Amino acid sequence: MTPKEIDNKLEDLAVVRNELYKESLNAIKDFVSKQPKQIVMLDDDPEDRYSISVCYDGGNHPEYASNGCSMVKSIYINKNGELSLDIEDDNDYTIDRCYCDEVFQIFDVIYNYFIKDE
Repeated sequence: MTPKEIDNKLEDLAVVRNELYKESLNAIKDFVSKQPKQIVMLDDDPEDRYSISVCYDGGNHPEYASNGCSMVKSIYINKNGELSLDIEDDNDYTIDRCYCDEVFQIFDVIYNYFIKDE
C-alpha cells in the first residue's frame, strides 16, 4: 500500500469515527434520558467487568488534579440537560470532555449490559 493510499484510508476512518462518535452520544443520551434514575456503572465488586474509567482533565487545576484513570460510577442527565458522568474525581463530568474512544467504551457497556437483551 502506498503512503497516499494509507492517507486516503485514514481520512475515510476519520469521517466514520466522527459519525460513530455522534451516533454513540445520541444513543447513550437517548437511553439514559428514559431511565428513572442514574445508570450505575461501578459496583463494589472489584471483579466487575463493566467497570470503566475515563481520563479526568483536572478541571480548574489540570497541572495537579488530572487523573488518567478516573473510575466511572454512574451516568445521568444533569440539571442542564447534558449527559454527565459521576466519576471518582468529579460528580458532574460532562461526557463531551471525554475522548471518543471513552465514549465508544461507555456505549459498549451500556449496550451490552443494559440494552442488548431487552
